[in-house]
Amino acid sequence: MHPFTLNISLFLALIIFSPFIPCNGLMTKLKGETDPIVLTCRKVTDFGFCVYTLRSDPRSAGASVYGFAQIALGILVPHAKGTSNYVQTLQNITPTKMKIVVSTCIHFYGLATNNDIPMVVKSLNVKAYGNAKKGALAALNDGQQCQDVIDKYPSSFWVRLIGMNDYMHDLSQLSRDLIGLLS
Repeated sequence: MHPFTLNISLFLALIIFSPFIPCNGLMTKLKGETDPIVLTCRKVTDFGFCVYTLRSDPRSAGASVYGFAQIALGILVPHAKGTSNYVQTLQNITPTKMKIVVSTCIHFYGLATNNDIPMVVKSLNVKAYGNAKKGALAALNDGQQCQDVIDKYPSSFWVRLIGMNDYMHDLSQLSRDLIGLLS
């Protein structure tokens, strides 16, 4: 048999029989799922990020949605502080024409670490979920404001900060989504 015909035959067989092949991914069980992480993460914006993030913390094994929100915030707080510290160190090494990026990011990460994220934590602790959700959205927007100014001054200089902003965005979104499930 010609190799091309063999490849097409294998491809068609794979397509036809793929519903019967068990998958070994994040969603192995489609019906009757009982894993609280999977059940909860199906209700948020980014399923894969949610599962990965929550499973990275051993406390999530027996946690409720409230506990999942605390875990997400427990990761967000040090990340935001670390990003804020990193941006501060860029002040001395950034080329002059890009100083606007650093000063903007310092401002917004200052808001995130000093105001918005502490408000989320405090509001979640007193079960003021509406305020906690607003604070998580504000933290998400803080990272986005930094990213918006980076986008105006594209450079390979920003690679690490872009990654940190993306993670800030994803953690803030996850926190907001989990808190939203509580209200």
